[in-house]
Amino acid sequence: MSSLKRTIRNVVPEPVIRALWHAPRAWAIAAKNGFPARKLTVIAVAGTKGKTTTAYLAAELLRQAGHRVALLSTAAVRIADDETLNRFKMTSPSPGIVQKFFADAVKAGCTYAVVEVSSHAITQHRFAGVQFRYAIITNLASDHLEYHATTQEYQETHRKLITPLLKAIIINGDDPNCEVVRGIAKRERIFQDGDEIAIKLAELDLTLPGEHNFKNAHAAATLADELQVPWSVTSRALSGDITVPGRFERVPVDTEGTVIVDYAHSPESLEAFFAAVAPLKKRGRIITVYGACGERDPHVRPAMGASIDRWSDVVVVTNDDPYGEDPEEIAAQLVGGISSKHWEQTLFKILDRRQAIAHALRLAERGDIVAVLGKGAEQYQVIGDLRRPWDDREVVREESARLARA
Repeated sequence: MSSLKRTIRNVVPEPVIRALWHAPRAWAIAAKNGFPARKLTVIAVAGTKGKTTTAYLAAELLRQAGHRVALLSTAAVRIADDETLNRFKMTSPSPGIVQKFFADAVKAGCTYAVVEVSSHAITQHRFAGVQFRYAIITNLASDHLEYHATTQEYQETHRKLITPLLKAIIINGDDPNCEVVRGIAKRERIFQDGDEIAIKLAELDLTLPGEHNFKNAHAAATLADELQVPWSVTSRALSGDITVPGRFERVPVDTEGTVIVDYAHSPESLEAFFAAVAPLKKRGRIITVYGACGERDPHVRPAMGASIDRWSDVVVVTNDDPYGEDPEEIAAQLVGGISSKHWEQTLFKILDRRQAIAHALRLAERGDIVAVLGKGAEQYQVIGDLRRPWDDREVVREESARLARA
């Protein structure tokens, strides 16, 4: 199926596909379902980085404020109190799944729905018939240039979230790239360093570490303030026991070392992750397992390799989702950015991801941190046309238990 899709994309221009297939199909599905999203206050969370954590935190703040909330994110899908992992392998799934999500939310008595909205979803009309009432723009660095013609096109795509029905948009004022969405909505809330909410957040012991997660919490808290959630609720929630699946998630193991699974999969997100984990390192080592995703911008792979090289003591290069690309070529491009490691001592290439994780666990000693990066809580691995069940966290637990028994 993926081969067929690639063939069609190579023959038919993308704008034609969007206009003649994506848009009418999505609207038809929304109409068939009776436009269920119109019975909810729908909040879009968009941007390059931080969407999942911001959406998860926003939904949690609303839930703890007493609302029944639905959440559709890369990591998890929640309908009121029923939460499952996202098994769709997409941030924003197909219109059929989207409309069923909203219909299920209405049936469950939800009043709010928080949804991650990818740039692909915007251009492909996956949320046709959905009236966004609020939106958060986390940041707008360059992304998905394998799909969008230019960085400018990618950034300007997010303007389409701003319609006359949007009550307010929450924008990252510290990201100059977000200027592209400024001055359009009838109401803007800007969150930035040093504002009142940031000052109050700095006084809390936030559950999720790192400057990037502080920014995610800042965005969610600003939305909550806009929706008149009391600060007492916000502060309690953000300081409480929140685990976002596959986002800086610590996985208990039976072997030595601490294991953290994270979705970091770009130069920027890798830098943010390592900056957050470095204070936890103390006297141990950082052992990183990482493989770049296939069919994405290949030019950033050496930069990702350089980031891992700079922060890690030991690197295990492996597979992510190569899709139709050659895993060996992807690995070679990553290794091209690694210059300070030595083969079979501090640098290893093990393309079987399970074996790579097991090897990292074997290397780990007390005080070490094993970082398994790139997939987070994704539930599948895609190699060519093969789509097999996968969960980095489960593999860590399984391989740790096996090594402990050996």
